[in-house]
Amino acid sequence: MSDSIFQTAAKAAIPAFYAVGGEIVTYTRGSNTVELTGTRNRLSTDALQTDGVYTRVGRLEFTCKQADLDFGAGATDPQRGDTITDADGVVYDVQDDFEPLEQSGEWRIPAVEVDA
Repeated sequence: MSDSIFQTAAKAAIPAFYAVGGEIVTYTRGSNTVELTGTRNRLSTDALQTDGVYTRVGRLEFTCKQADLDFGAGATDPQRGDTITDADGVVYDVQDDFEPLEQSGEWRIPAVEVDA
């Protein structure tokens, strides 16, 4: 089945998203590191507590090209315990509910700031 016009346009726009909104980060697993371009996405929603008070619940995700997550032996999957370090030196722990973005060749990688 071929892509819809929307899917084709969305895939064509991916390089522009990385060029405009991307940042160079260092992805680390053990002693292996790779620099790659990723985008940072903050997702949040309001949650209603049992006492009737709303609380904002947030989540941070990095998105990167699957092919860029390569320590030299071919592209690999993210793993819990890996870290992502941004240009300011802030370190984020990769969580285990990462997922590939359908048909885009990208990873959605949830992360939590270390010592936040």
